[in-house]
Amino acid sequence: MVIAALVLGSALSLLSLLRENFPRIDFQQAKITTIFPGASAVDVEQRVTIPIEEELREIEGLKRVRSVSRQSVSEINVQVDLNESDPDEVLQEVRRALDRVTDLPIEVTERPLFEELKSGSFPVMEVSLYGAGSEIELSEQARFFENQLEKLPGVARVDVFGERDREWHILVRPEQLSRYRISLMDVNAALSGRNVNVPGGVLEAQSALNIRTSGQFTEIDELGALPVQSNETGSMIRLREIARFQDTYERPQFMARTNGENAINLLILKKERADVLELVDTVRERLTELDEQSDVQVSIVEDLSRQTRRQLNVVTNNAAIGLVLVVAILLFFLSTRMAIITSLSLPLVLGATLIIFPIKDISFNMVSMMGMIIALGMLVDNSIVIAENVYRYREDGLSPVDAAVKGSAELVVPILGSFLTTAAAFLPMMFMSGLMGKFVWQIPFVVITVLTASLFESFFLLPARIAHYGGRLKRPAEQSQLRRSISGALDRLTLRFGALVERVVQRPFLTLAILSVILFVALARFATMSFVLFPKEEVEEFLIKLEFAPALRVTQTMNRAAVVEQMIRDLPSDELVSYSMKGGIQQRDANDPLQRVGEHLAMVRVFLTPEVERSRTAEAIIADLEPRIRESLPDLTHLEIEELVPSPPIGAAITVAVEGPEYDVLRQISQEIQDLLHETAGIKNISDDYKFGREELIVRLQQERAALVGVRTDQVSALVRTAFEGSEVSTMRRGLQEITLRVLYDDAYRARADSIGNIAVPNRVGLQTPLREISTTERVVAPESLSHYNYERAVVVTADVEEDVITSNDANALIFEKFGDIGIRYPGYNIALRGEQEDTNESMASLGRAGILAMFAIFAILAVIFSDVRKPLLILATIPLGLVGIAFGFTISNKAMSFLAMIGTIGLAGVQVNASIMIVTFIQQHQADGGSPYTALVNAAVMRFRPILLTTLTTMGGLFPTAYSLGGSDPMLIPITLALAWGLAFGTLGSLIFTPASFAAYYRLREMYTQWRGARRRA
Repeated sequence: MVIAALVLGSALSLLSLLRENFPRIDFQQAKITTIFPGASAVDVEQRVTIPIEEELREIEGLKRVRSVSRQSVSEINVQVDLNESDPDEVLQEVRRALDRVTDLPIEVTERPLFEELKSGSFPVMEVSLYGAGSEIELSEQARFFENQLEKLPGVARVDVFGERDREWHILVRPEQLSRYRISLMDVNAALSGRNVNVPGGVLEAQSALNIRTSGQFTEIDELGALPVQSNETGSMIRLREIARFQDTYERPQFMARTNGENAINLLILKKERADVLELVDTVRERLTELDEQSDVQVSIVEDLSRQTRRQLNVVTNNAAIGLVLVVAILLFFLSTRMAIITSLSLPLVLGATLIIFPIKDISFNMVSMMGMIIALGMLVDNSIVIAENVYRYREDGLSPVDAAVKGSAELVVPILGSFLTTAAAFLPMMFMSGLMGKFVWQIPFVVITVLTASLFESFFLLPARIAHYGGRLKRPAEQSQLRRSISGALDRLTLRFGALVERVVQRPFLTLAILSVILFVALARFATMSFVLFPKEEVEEFLIKLEFAPALRVTQTMNRAAVVEQMIRDLPSDELVSYSMKGGIQQRDANDPLQRVGEHLAMVRVFLTPEVERSRTAEAIIADLEPRIRESLPDLTHLEIEELVPSPPIGAAITVAVEGPEYDVLRQISQEIQDLLHETAGIKNISDDYKFGREELIVRLQQERAALVGVRTDQVSALVRTAFEGSEVSTMRRGLQEITLRVLYDDAYRARADSIGNIAVPNRVGLQTPLREISTTERVVAPESLSHYNYERAVVVTADVEEDVITSNDANALIFEKFGDIGIRYPGYNIALRGEQEDTNESMASLGRAGILAMFAIFAILAVIFSDVRKPLLILATIPLGLVGIAFGFTISNKAMSFLAMIGTIGLAGVQVNASIMIVTFIQQHQADGGSPYTALVNAAVMRFRPILLTTLTTMGGLFPTAYSLGGSDPMLIPITLALAWGLAFGTLGSLIFTPASFAAYYRLREMYTQWRGARRRA
């Protein structure tokens, strides 16, 4: 019944599991966006960003507040401390703080937009539409596709990039305004007063009628007849006499292009509970149907499911290979019947674990499956030990039932101790702080769940199987030739090991000295190994960021960037999957804190085939492209090509925020840091976020003259904005489409600087004063954007590293070595680590605390089991032996230590002591039976040699396929499995030597001390 329930429950759980790339993580972040039309970055900072930040200062529980003030927009990103007990309440307090901000400029007509950033809803596909006959047709098709895709189950929303809003432009001729003494504000008033459509109530007649007052335009030609000015004689000036009209779109600020043609991209976001692979398949089917109905070209430029599908296949393939290896090892060491009975523990334990997944809301993702792979080899350890012990008692002549009972009962304490120490090693990792803690908690949870299920199965289900289905023991003569050969080989190996242990027990100090030298060499190598949070291996995406002179329009930027697009299109078909080209923006993803916006910016996101399918690495492709791009674009002001590593969002390798009160000083310090980085080998893509934007023409009123004619600054600013940017005076709808009516100067006048001085400003006596008579103009260069970190002004220096030359750890250490005294040289200023290094420090500190807690817990458990302090200390002393294997394995595999490798190292501590627990337990049993303690050491080590060897090989068999990519490679999976596999290979087998040697040395020292004390008494 139990087995049937496990099978049914696991099948139902498997069918309901969601498939994802990474676990759903609530980053507990929100973005506050405020629009201040026409304002410079400085004005946005002073009048919008700082007032909002002042309210946010009072909120407890915010870990990080970063703001960017740019032209017309203030963006503030807030992150709640991930260890906060009630993050939702903190975010609600942020909302309340926004409501208290009441002193924003009158031009800010909409309240700040608060948007909580949910990680469960993220883009899964980007689709590009291009090849239409006109922009109107392309826009209509994009809206049609957007509407159809949003109807699909699992789609949260569809974001559109590259589409321009439809507008009717009223292009005014300023000389006609002067001729008729009409101002731009008169035109605005005439349009907004006419284009209305307002319900007027209900006519209460016998047949009720709804009343509506309407003057809404339906066709652009109707605009010309609109009276702008009239008098009592009936004379009137109509709009067509002073303006012309154009059915067009808003001025482009962002553009997308695909295959050399202007495009509109649709970014499809999934709902939090949607299955990634199922959703993408549904979207693809619908796109195929829509493509047949439309006249535009459809291209899928990004498909997240491709990587998710491949990574999950890698996980399952390696898990399957590991499973086969584990069963093969069991068949090699045990009889066929016993191996089958023991290997049945695998599906039963895995099935029990799968039942827990939906309960804890764990999806089928790379991290949860990583926990499965880690536990794969260990989950049969208990079954192997019990089966081998029962088998031993069967050989001694006990009945199947008695052997099963006795063989299981005498292993309760050591197996329970092994389970508790392994769980103690992984358990603290479930409560790690920071982003990495949220990311990896499923690994220890899955490992502990698997081991708990294994403990239950090995004591309650396995003995029953062995007792009833174990069959009779075959005499050697009845066994096959192959089985007799294997048994003979194992017996000879055991005898040789026994002889080795005898020599070890006879010369314990020499043995310990040799082991100490080996350990010292390994630790020295371990100390010199480079550390990288997430190594840049098997990169399949990179981002080309192009920056030109700020004066360029986005259309000019895209025309220049076309040469890069062609280079990408010319990449070999076995390297290129797709690409996406955008202008006006640079960002790694939608929530990139270092996002830049500007018409002079462009980016190309390139998606490559898996590294095993191409002859060149991403690094080699980039090395080929970079010099060609620089040569083809001599007017390029900055080029950066960034490899995108599949990992949690951790920021750039070097991200140093220079913080203080004045931007001039911040820029100076920033430049000094950048000079240092330029002089250091292995550092590239060096820049900071203080960029000068487009040159500005500042209009300043001469206040005395303006006061004489009764002109205010706000009047002038409105007129200037209307003339050159245009005023949105009204909107109208055509079906689902909204059309904006925009009043502005005709094109020819907006191209001339003297048009500013000619703007007619209404004065107090009803006449018009040319703006040049009451104002002055000057040209200035203003910053593109201004940043704050935790309410302090900041300039952020970013750079990337070549990991084979220098690590981010070393680079950041160099910066702090040279600039650690910055507060002395520049009082009031400081530097702080952000990005990868900030996350690294936080994660490693949390991991260090988890490691200390794990060691203490393991010691406490061992002390309780053995009712002694000395034996646990000797057992814990075997843990450093695992570092020998890690140093050796990572060196021959040419891998750097990483965050996930460190998790494997800590987990190794709990697994590795299991062998020593077994040996010490049997040492105690032999000593209790009497006889020499040295003989007990040899007998215990020899007796446990075969099961320990078997459990070590099965654990390694479960890990090595992933560590060496037998079923496909993924850089996220390799470090942790490599650390565990090689650590166990050396550590567990090394403990078979170290444990008898350490006990023998202890006995010798005790004897020497006893002899010395006896000699002193006799003296």
